[in-house]
Amino acid sequence: MRRALQVKPGVERTLKVSSLTATAIAMLAISCGSRPPMAAPFSNADVASAIRNSLPRGWHVEETKADQIPYGHDQTLQHGGQLLVVVGPQDAYFDWQGRDDVWHHDPVFHEALNIWIMPPEYSDSWGNFFDFHRPVGPALVWSGAAATVYGRVTNRLKAGADLSSSISLAKYTSAREVQASWPEWKEEVRDQLSRVIHD
Repeated sequence: MRRALQVKPGVERTLKVSSLTATAIAMLAISCGSRPPMAAPFSNADVASAIRNSLPRGWHVEETKADQIPYGHDQTLQHGGQLLVVVGPQDAYFDWQGRDDVWHHDPVFHEALNIWIMPPEYSDSWGNFFDFHRPVGPALVWSGAAATVYGRVTNRLKAGADLSSSISLAKYTSAREVQASWPEWKEEVRDQLSRVIHD
């Protein structure tokens, strides 16, 4: 006679909770990942203008790119939003060690911010959220009825700078984290958008 497997009440309750938790996560992922696709590239001139007006002295929008998806987000989307490349006055460095073991610190970059203006209903896909090998994405700066704004600190190669010679001489290179000279950029951009853009 085959005996039924006996499960202790505490273990049975744990199994049920684990099963329900897994089911809830799967349903949440499906529901949150089913946002409507963008039919065309998104932009919002009022939001872009408000961001420009929030910049402190020495910072400026150097480039605007259309149809861009935030760094680290799902790059398979058909369309994206507007990217503002904001450059600051402080240098950022390329660190490399030569074959003579001497470290060099070349100020070939500007400090910079990448700021994406996305549709108000936009969010990164939950499928991408569960990809633990993806790069760290930008911070959510502001969200309203007009747009959703993301941003991250980065660097931008100076005009005319050439890294090829340094790289050819380097034994090791090191990626130095950029510390923006505008540390409150997220808060100040958010405050400006909240004041100017009315839902």
